Order: sequence, then structure tokens, then C-alpha cells
Amino acid sequence: MEKIKIELDYKCFPVWIYNDNNELETNDLPEYLIGDETIDYIFVEIQKTYDNLFVDNNLVSGIL
Repeated sequence: MEKIKIELDYKCFPVWIYNDNNELETNDLPEYLIGDETIDYIFVEIQKTYDNLFVDNNLVSGIL
């Protein structure tokens, strides 16, 4: 059985789908929710809010 996780990560869609071997299959809505404009909008807005908690200053691993 696949696992669907809601996990916030900077500039990534917050829905993560894993297969039976716990390997990442996709970072998107499951097929049965694709096209659901309401749920997609909600996740996009959640991700925008999360991304706005950070400043994108092009630093890599804190190295100047």
C-alpha cells in the first residue's frame, strides 16, 4: 500500500507519495485528486505561506 504524506519543504509541493518499499514515487497529488481544483489550491496556498517564512538569499549550506 502506498503512503501519502503531507510534509512541508522549501519550494516543494507538500504532498509526497511513497511506494510499498518506502521509496518516493512522486511529489504531487495522488491520481484520484489531480484535477480537484479546491484541494490543489489549498496545498498551493499552504506551500506559499510556508515558503514565505524563509529568505531566498542564494546561500548554499550557509557558505558565503
